[in-house]
Amino acid sequence: MEGRKNKKCKIRIFLFILFLIVSTTFSPFKSFGGDMEILLNKLVGKGILTKPEAEGILKEMKETKEMEKWKTEVQGAKTEEKKVESPEWVKNLPDWITNPPGWIRNMKL
Repeated sequence: MEGRKNKKCKIRIFLFILFLIVSTTFSPFKSFGGDMEILLNKLVGKGILTKPEAEGILKEMKETKEMEKWKTEVQGAKTEEKKVESPEWVKNLPDWITNPPGWIRNMKL
């Protein structure tokens, strides 16, 4: 009985540690929050910016990042919708150009 409880406890600890690793690795704000917040905190500490100004800049940067992400998603959807068609002159090429004879296909240059 004691062994089972010990094993279950170890499994729970392992799963918790795995959850922490995965959640910190794939955090969406990981790259954004770090460097920008450090820079803004330094500027606030040196008296160049006030705390509300720094918070406003951080909020504006997050909104800009979200807007850029949205734009790229919309552009991606538009490019998927567009079908690439050949120009009219390519469609009207003679057969000997689109399907050359065997002696031309077998030529080594």
